[in-house]
Amino acid sequence: MKEIKLVLILSDVRSCYNVGSIFRTADASGVSEVVCCGITPYPRLANDRRPEKIIANNTKMIHKTALDAENSVKYSHFDSVIDVINQYKKLDFEIIALENKVPNTQNIFQFKSIRKNIVLVLGSETSGLDNSILKLCSSTVEIPMRGIKNSLNVSVATGIALYALLDQ
Repeated sequence: MKEIKLVLILSDVRSCYNVGSIFRTADASGVSEVVCCGITPYPRLANDRRPEKIIANNTKMIHKTALDAENSVKYSHFDSVIDVINQYKKLDFEIIALENKVPNTQNIFQFKSIRKNIVLVLGSETSGLDNSILKLCSSTVEIPMRGIKNSLNVSVATGIALYALLDQ
């Protein structure tokens, strides 16, 4: 496996439990940071301005599936996913969207990254990633589906995609 730096951007992922599972997978795969954007829930941050009830509830629910990985992986929150993507582009990261059923999508298992620093962008469980976000990405990859359903749970898809990228 080649040595790469991976960052995850979660755009409007709704479920605390999915976020927790993603934290656990991020820790296991060596992700350097999880950036939660928009309405994506996130654990307590220093100087957190959310109401205490929301902070406590999100932190508790995320912890249930993260099993403390939220304390071993750096994370942050930003309102605008577009601003975060543009920031990483300036740092020369390759921006890859994980999305299915959109034009010019590549099979994740055949995809070859062009850089050592990669941002993987994941979207909402129900609506995926907005076209304005997809346009900012250098590549869009998908996990091929062989059954009746046309998608996987976002946390399951994250694990598959991360290890496919690491195994290049």
